[in-house]
This record gives sequence, structure tokens and C-alpha cells, in this order.
Amino acid sequence: MAFLLDTQELKPGLIIFRRADVKHRNWYCRVRLPRTDRYKTVSLKTSDVSSARDRAFDHDADLRFRIKHGVPVFNRPFSQIAKGYADLQKERVEVGEITHHRWEVVESIIRAQLNRYVGSVQINLIGQERWQSYPLWRRKNGKGRAQGRVSDATVRYEMSIFRSIMAYAAKYASAFYGPYRDAIGSGTLGGGGIANPPDKKTYQMDPANSDEALREVALDIAEGADMVMIKPGLPYLDIVRRVVEAFAMPTLAFQVSGEYAMLKAAGANGWIDEERAILESLGAFKRAGCAGVITYFAPRAARLLGG
Repeated sequence: MAFLLDTQELKPGLIIFRRADVKHRNWYCRVRLPRTDRYKTVSLKTSDVSSARDRAFDHDADLRFRIKHGVPVFNRPFSQIAKGYADLQKERVEVGEITHHRWEVVESIIRAQLNRYVGSVQINLIGQERWQSYPLWRRKNGKGRAQGRVSDATVRYEMSIFRSIMAYAAKYASAFYGPYRDAIGSGTLGGGGIANPPDKKTYQMDPANSDEALREVALDIAEGADMVMIKPGLPYLDIVRRVVEAFAMPTLAFQVSGEYAMLKAAGANGWIDEERAILESLGAFKRAGCAGVITYFAPRAARLLGG
């Protein structure tokens, strides 16, 4: 490519380069996806060539890890997340949780407003500044009823949909929700294919992604949250710790149905001491920094603790 400068091949399929079409002198890397003709280009955010080489190898290793474990390589745009959220609301209509009119309103807001605002933006790049700028953008680029001023109530409602989509993106696409989904009848919704996927990876967060969780928590706090929650619990204690250290906010964890079922099954089969395992698992949350734990074991744990 004509705009590549100072190109260096670090190994087959991995190069670093500078760009002729920008003013800064930072390095970029281009990584070839194994066994394909597709490439991923990443800004290394450094002008130092030694640091650039190290970061390029880190990105190459990260990409290979993602491919090996089925984690999406390319970040998802807001519009893709929003479509998954809208599809979920349509499912809620079909089971009678919400009205068809409400789904139509949500779908209309996504299509006519939110996708115009951030539809093409990668979900991990939507931060507090862009969130807070929505009311100003909305009033400059739209009209309310009878072609009048967009009301504060309208903006607040649209921002609640915006917030819900972002929050939905922050939920991890975890296998640990399985028993609960089976209990409510959603465990068999995904039969495969694009229209009916076997999991919720299209709109829930990759288990390998931790930085995106911090951005979502930052948005919650900017909106006025008094506390935050991480779920699932035990598999994400590292996220709990990062949130506690980054924000110093009361942080809760949800020990979800799969975690509960594993301990119950192991206890029932005599593989572990169930009561000790319950208290040990809850202690792990406390050790990670949780201010509280939501758990199906709550009544039993209270008895074990003498409460």
C-alpha cells in the first residue's frame, strides 16, 4: 500500500509500519489471520520502534488465542449489538412479557436515532463523552411532535434505551446461565444459524474481554449508579477486582444458576463437602473485594454463619 512507511516484517504474517497519511509518527501493526487472506490492523500507540515490536507480538498472540477459543477477532459495531437487543425484545413480545407496541417503539428509536448517532461505532469505543453528548446531538438533528423541540422526556427515554443496549453488551456470553435459561424455557431458543444462534455471543460480551466491562461500569456510574454488579461471579473475580480498584464503588457479584448447580451436583454425588464449598466460594467473593453477593445459597449460608 502506498501509504505504508518504514515497513518491517517481524515474522511471516506480521508487519509493523508507519502511515504517510497522518501527521503523528506512531507505529501500526498488521496481523494476518491464520489460514485466511484476512488481516487485522491495529494502532500500537507508540513512536518507539522497540515498544512497537513488543506490542505487535502481543497483538499477534492475542489474535491467535481468540481464534483458538472462538472469540470474535473484530470488535462489533453498536448497530449489531442493538439488533440483538431489539430481537430479544421481540422474543419478550412473543412470550407476553411486553406489548407489541413497546417493541415497535424500541425498534424505531434504534433505527431512527441511535443507529444514526453511533450505529457504525465499535461498541468498545463508546465511552462517557459520547454518551453525555447524545442530548445535544438529538436536539440538533431531530424534531419532536408537530415539528417542535425534542422534549426532555423523549431524550431521557431514548437514553434509557441507549443505556439498556450498552448494559446488555456488558453481560458476558456465559455458559453458567444454563440452568436458569432451561428453567424459564429460553435454553432451547437457539437452534443454530444466523437467525437463531445457539448462544448469545451476538450481543453479550466476550468472556475474554475485560476492558469493555470497565467502560460499561464507567457509563453506569456516569448515569448515577450507586453500586454496580458483575455476573457471573466466580469465573469473573478478576473483573470484580479490577472494578473495585478502578472505581472504589460498592461492587456486588451474582453467583448465577450454573455456579449454584455445580456445587449442588458435586455435593449430591459426594465429590465435595457441600457446606464447606458454599462458604469457601462466598469467601472468594469477599476476598476479591465484593461489598455483597447475590446467591441462591443465601438462606442456607445465613444458617451456616449463624444468622
